[in-house]
Amino acid sequence: MSTIYTEDCISFSPLFGTTLFSKLIDPVDLHDARTHEAVAGMDVGEMNEKMGHPINFLHLASERIHQAFEYSEMAFLPPPHIIALLRELYLHNKNCSLSDRRRFDEIPELQQDCEYVLNILPAFRDDIFLKHPITGTVAIHKFPYGEMPRFRLRTAHSSLVSVAAYRHTAHWSSMDCDGDPIHALGQLRQAIIWPPLPSSTPSAKKAIRCPTAPCNGLY
Repeated sequence: MSTIYTEDCISFSPLFGTTLFSKLIDPVDLHDARTHEAVAGMDVGEMNEKMGHPINFLHLASERIHQAFEYSEMAFLPPPHIIALLRELYLHNKNCSLSDRRRFDEIPELQQDCEYVLNILPAFRDDIFLKHPITGTVAIHKFPYGEMPRFRLRTAHSSLVSVAAYRHTAHWSSMDCDGDPIHALGQLRQAIIWPPLPSSTPSAKKAIRCPTAPCNGLY
């Protein structure tokens, strides 16, 4: 069986520093926070509290690695079965009454560990060093990197990971985005109307919409 790595096993040098906590959704990401509240079955404003919770953290080995994730040069992509579960949840919460919404953190299948793929932008060229989680041996991976191991995230929730993954897809080519499930999931989340007005119904909610970030074909 292949060894599963964690996110703090990644570095851009053979030296691994003190672990830093990097937020998947930051306070400046207001639209991401609000739309995640909507599809994830949360209360209005609840994401402000969750931002400091471990489910919103990546555990990273250096400031440069933090920047790479923050600038969407790389991202963890959830596996297909998790994306399918999230899509089912998002569609349910989009179409049901407020009283019938389901919470992302109360679905057992979404609380289990899963294996993520590390996706890297084609224009990225830095050497990547991976520290074996058992032996501590450090191996260098050079562009185009070849086959990378699978990862489990120490505390991050897959629903929040998917938000960061969607931001990452904004830097893909239009061809790569076409039909991609994580991009489609992000578009579903971005299109939801939230917060609802007191008199709104599932079919007639109104709120200010923020523009989505379409694929721009930069790479």
